[in-house]
Amino acid sequence: MQRGIAGVNNGMRLAELLATRLCHDISGPVGTLVGALTMVDEDPAAADEAIELAADVAGALARRLRLLRVAWGGEGVPVSIDEIGKLCAGLPQPGRVKVNFEHLPPEQRIAGGMARSLLNVLLLAVESLPGGGTVVVAGDPAGTMLVRLDGPRAAWPRHFASWMADPPAAWAALDGMAGEAARGMQGPLTALVAQDCGLRLSFLLARTVESAPPLILSMAN
Repeated sequence: MQRGIAGVNNGMRLAELLATRLCHDISGPVGTLVGALTMVDEDPAAADEAIELAADVAGALARRLRLLRVAWGGEGVPVSIDEIGKLCAGLPQPGRVKVNFEHLPPEQRIAGGMARSLLNVLLLAVESLPGGGTVVVAGDPAGTMLVRLDGPRAAWPRHFASWMADPPAAWAALDGMAGEAARGMQGPLTALVAQDCGLRLSFLLARTVESAPPLILSMAN
């Protein structure tokens, strides 16, 4: 991302925010896991139910960490549409938001940068569907991809367009976040990850004003 002294400061701030966000994401499941295991010792009559709960929570936690490792852990290696779909099992709201890859062949591979950017877009898409719904992914993974939100109250973050167009604005947004405000970091983070991976994010504009216009991921010229 940005280099020099400013880049170092931005990198440290981003590391702080990612750590805060990661702790926020896993603290709830870890607490539930500890509670379930404690119940096994304290209430043998409920042991079977507690062990089943612990297994479910551990599985969900493992899926979330696998997703975040690819989305936040660097450019990585090319992955297939099928592998991206499996990683989506770690997205929040698994019962309320569905990701549709039906327009793409499951064996088609996506370059590491595109995969990383797409996963961050999908993390943001889930946050942008507070009433649940469907995220439709289409296009050409080797060139341009399109992500569309379908659902009640679907809306990208208010300032997302400015973050996509102006990286300093995205850094400023991240810098203004602290504590639990880090929950809102996915919007500017998505814009910066795409830039770092050599991609450009833009909206597909239509004649009618939409709160959630289709999002386009394309290779930057």
